[in-house]
Amino acid sequence: MWNIINWSIIGTVFLSLAFQVMGKEAPSFKTLIITSKVNYIVDGDSLYLHGYKPQIRLWGVDAPEKGERGFTKAKNQLKQYASSKELSCEKVDQDKYGRTVARCYLANGEEINRLMIDSGKAAEYKYFTKGFYSKK
Repeated sequence: MWNIINWSIIGTVFLSLAFQVMGKEAPSFKTLIITSKVNYIVDGDSLYLHGYKPQIRLWGVDAPEKGERGFTKAKNQLKQYASSKELSCEKVDQDKYGRTVARCYLANGEEINRLMIDSGKAAEYKYFTKGFYSKK
């Protein structure tokens, strides 16, 4: 009897072969997803999760830094969305400071990154996103 694992293996093999035929490197299917309650909000684009040591930096979100105009409003907005809530954060990258750069989602599926940008308290960091959040 075929189960989901067998179909996943066949799908992964098929995709790998397809990429080889096209002469491209197959993507990695090992995505790190961290799910935990928010422990601490650093600012409008960074937070910590319980039980996960590296800071989480929201991918594609550019919020004002401490001392800049709008810092408190951005931080408070992220607190409103995420404080003490469980998030599932999908790792996209690791930055030069050792932070996990991630897309984070609430239990209802809403993406915190998009919410922060749509709130107007933070901007889309288009250097990294290439306009991902501008496309609806």
